[in-house]
Amino acid sequence: MDNIARKPGNADREVGERIRTLRQLKGMTQTELATELGVSFQQVQKYERGANRLPIGMFIGACKALQAHPMELIGPYFPDDNVFDSMQALMTKLRDAEDRLHKIKQVLE
Repeated sequence: MDNIARKPGNADREVGERIRTLRQLKGMTQTELATELGVSFQQVQKYERGANRLPIGMFIGACKALQAHPMELIGPYFPDDNVFDSMQALMTKLRDAEDRLHKIKQVLE
């Protein structure tokens, strides 16, 4: 089990490929992305090839640097529609709760 956690796998390679594709589509070099992430361009090469696993902090940094939603990099491992439907429902409930709270505050003033 320990080997699974330490060795990059198919998911790591696929995420790396998506990072490379998005970086190229944005016209960004590996050096530019490396500068944004605070690593060497060689490290970016390793992430893109899937030779090294991408730590979550680097993943978030890559999303920000590439102006990409995390699901664009994760891909089909989690179906977008279920995630976004759940998020949308949660946001609707949050807005409703905020509206009710605002009305209660108005009554109390």
